[in-house]
Amino acid sequence: MIFIIKEAAKGIIINELLKGFNISEESLFPDFFGFVRVNSSNKPYEIVDKDLYFEIALDHQKKNELGRAIEYYLKVIAIERNYGPAWNNLGIAYDDIGDFENAIVSYKKSIENNVDKNDEVWYNLGIAYGNIGDIDKEIDSYMNAIRINSKFASAWYNLGIAYNNKLDYDKAIQSYKEAINSRPEFDSAWYNMGIAYDNKGDYDKAIESYNEAIKIKPDKEQAWYNMGIAYNNKGDYDKAIESYNEAIKIKPDKEQAWYNMGHAYGNKGEFDKAILSFQESIKIKPGYQKAWQNMGNAYTAIGQKEKAEECFKKAEEIENSKG
Repeated sequence: MIFIIKEAAKGIIINELLKGFNISEESLFPDFFGFVRVNSSNKPYEIVDKDLYFEIALDHQKKNELGRAIEYYLKVIAIERNYGPAWNNLGIAYDDIGDFENAIVSYKKSIENNVDKNDEVWYNLGIAYGNIGDIDKEIDSYMNAIRINSKFASAWYNLGIAYNNKLDYDKAIQSYKEAINSRPEFDSAWYNMGIAYDNKGDYDKAIESYNEAIKIKPDKEQAWYNMGIAYNNKGDYDKAIESYNEAIKIKPDKEQAWYNMGHAYGNKGEFDKAILSFQESIKIKPGYQKAWQNMGNAYTAIGQKEKAEECFKKAEEIENSKG
């Protein structure tokens, strides 16, 4: 916050204070920025107050006025270079505008100077490293957060995602389990653990994990959809279809669910229902090349060669249009 005293008013105020209260300009404004540099009647005074600047920065950050927030956090740091909370919040602001390199620098400065609450800063640093694709440093950062706070569910969860991105599914699963131990109702941790089990080919445990996510959040359509894929991979086409149907109830325009359901019906030999599913998929996404191709296969299976050829032709046109 900047208070400006206009030149004309400044002289009057100072004279009155000196006459009535024996308060001089120097004693009145000991903390005003610029007084010791320029004691001039035509210069504005700016209050230099670390705590005030910090509150202003927080207010701008809450309003998503990130440029202004950064400006005021930098003012705080100019006053007190080692103020850890300002460095951390500055890092968050840089993260939010996509300036991940400056975010990393800020979080590191916060860690150097903020000894009491480093778990959250290490966590934020992990996110920033993840945003630039440095998975190893991302993992190191989450591990440091967890060393400080072993019950930090979000750090365990993000660690799981990082391990999954490294294709280390066993460590990913262990991390998700730790997140769930700290927060049993963590539906996203159950869901992502299902993905890790899927990636390992352990479809039974994947299904168990998706089911746990759905118990917590019944409208988690992606869990229903992935569970359908897991059942399909097991060859349990009836349960796959049930799962896809649940996903479609929640998100009727999910063309992949309609498409996969068509596949499941095809695997069961129910080609009429497969065709209807592919048609629904195409209504949502007319350029869905694979749906046209597989609908052609379904028509071929029931002996409708003319319709099959129409579908294959459409699929070829779509493929050729991709260049």
